Parts: sequence; C-alpha cells; structure tokens
Amino acid sequence: MRWRTPHKLQAMIKWLARNWPWRLGALLAAISLWAYVQVVTNVVTVPLTVAIGTIRVRENHQAQAFTTNGEPLQAVTVNVMCSARDRDRLRDVDYTVEIDLQDEAENIIPSFALRANEHIRYRGRKEYADRYRIVSFSPDRIRLVIDSTEMRLVTVEPVCTGTPAEGYEVSTISANPTAVMVKGPARVIREMVSIPTETIDITGLSRPFQKPVRVVATNLNVSVMDKTPVEVKIGINTKPVQRRFVGVPVLALGQAAQQRGVVFTPPKVTVVLQGIREMMDMVEPRSVRAFVDVRDFTTSGFSVPVQALAPANVNVVSVIPHTVTVNLTEE
Repeated sequence: MRWRTPHKLQAMIKWLARNWPWRLGALLAAISLWAYVQVVTNVVTVPLTVAIGTIRVRENHQAQAFTTNGEPLQAVTVNVMCSARDRDRLRDVDYTVEIDLQDEAENIIPSFALRANEHIRYRGRKEYADRYRIVSFSPDRIRLVIDSTEMRLVTVEPVCTGTPAEGYEVSTISANPTAVMVKGPARVIREMVSIPTETIDITGLSRPFQKPVRVVATNLNVSVMDKTPVEVKIGINTKPVQRRFVGVPVLALGQAAQQRGVVFTPPKVTVVLQGIREMMDMVEPRSVRAFVDVRDFTTSGFSVPVQALAPANVNVVSVIPHTVTVNLTEE
C-alpha cells in the first residue's frame, strides 16, 4: 500500500521550502532577541567596598571618619543594581566617597548622613554611568572629626619579632635618629608617645645586627615628614646563666659593742649568682661571701639583711633567706 503525505503536511513543507534562507534568518534573529532580553532584564545587586576618598576641609586642617561607635572607618559597603551583563565590568574603584566640609572649623560631627550620588559617586567610564544604580549602603551615618594639623617630633620605637639563637639574648636596641617629625590631626599627634618601625626578624641571631628600616604610621591620617629609613642597631650577647651556692657561711663585718661575740640564725645561706657561662664556670664556692654589718649592735634579737659579694663580672641575684637574726654573746 503506497504511503501518502496528508494535504496539510504537504502544504507546510512547501511553505517552509519557499524562501527558506529568509525564514531561517528570522528564526535566528528571534532567538537572539530573546537571549538579549533575558540578559538585559536579569537584574543583579553587586556589593562593593568603596573607599572613603576625599574629605575636603579648610587649609591646615584634617578630617577623620569613624563609625558612630567611634571605630576608625576607611570604607563603606555599597550595593549597586545593574544587569547581569554589566556586572563583570563593575569594580570597587568605580565609586568613591567624597565629603565637603570646608565650611566647618575644628568640630566633631557625631552623626553625618551619607547620601547616594551626593557623597557616594560613580567615577567609572561615563558611557556606563546610566547602567548602575545605588540601592543601599552601610553605614549610612558616620562620625566625622575635623581637627587642625600639627607637626611634632616623636620617638622611634624599633619593633622586633622572633628570638635569638639558643644561649643568646637581645642586650640593646637603638634607632638613629631616635625621633622623627610627624604630621597629622592635632588630637592624634598630641597623644602619640612613639612611632613604630617595620618589623625586624631576629630569629636565630647570635651576633649584633644593624639594618635600615622604614618608620610606619599606624594611623592613616598621620604622615612621616622624612621618608629616609632609620638605622636600627640590635645588640646580641651571650645569655647569662645562674648558679646557686648553698651553705655559704654568714660572716660578721665589724665588731659589736663591748667586744661581744656574734652568732647568726641561720648561720648559713644560699647565694644565687648570674653571669655569662664562661665566667660562671670559673667561680669557686669559697670566693662567694655573705656578711652582716654588726658594728654598734648592743642587743640581740634583731633581724637584719644579709649582703653578698661575688667575683668580678658576676652579679648577685639573691640571698636565701635574705635576713638572719643577730645574737650577741659574751666572749
């Protein structure tokens, strides 16, 4: 039995076959238009971290931004709405925060209201400006402190990390120059006690060390006037050791009144000495002395401190116990 194409199906095939290139082009155009509409109408919100840029104030004045709780503030979170197609073009630096306070003298504004397009502005490519819209930002209120600008000499404080090699310790740390001139808001400058250097790693050092380093202003509103590095010198010496000398007899220094004899309770003490290992190894127990000055003593029962003498280049750390009772006897 011969298969026959229905009349309506034959008519559709003839319609598609007639001017098929134009019909295919129309179909592709429709698909492209649909895809374009989908992209353009697919709206997204992009969070940006926008730096607080320029705060314009009077000459010889500076302004600092804080949260309303008093925390230093360097940036604002801004949510920008745009199409999905334009999302990848958007960058944090396309927006900035600019505030004009030139009419203000020294002042503290506890709650300054930020406004989109007035304070938070788009500064990216002009042809894209209409494609973006700010929908929200945080914080919307900030604290502003306007202050006069001052300069002052501040002590340089070298900052170190790590520990020297085993058996060694840091003996001295110095900076040249010892102070640098800084410039910034008067309230900040007046409270500055010192200014740190960049961190110096002393891990494993066993000899003196010298290095030029930068001075680092931890407050972004403070600047160092002289950018020349400071020279930091770090002294590394052998770490001292301690030795305990037990049973050191307590001796009487001088003569008690009326030529009377002296007995100490307890009669012996422990003396703790400290020095570099080479010197401590040379100390003989008999060279360690403990004594009490008994001159002009007339009665017994007094508790007096014990003093100790050590060989040269060795220090006395402690005497245990540090006092003894003096008892006078008839000779």
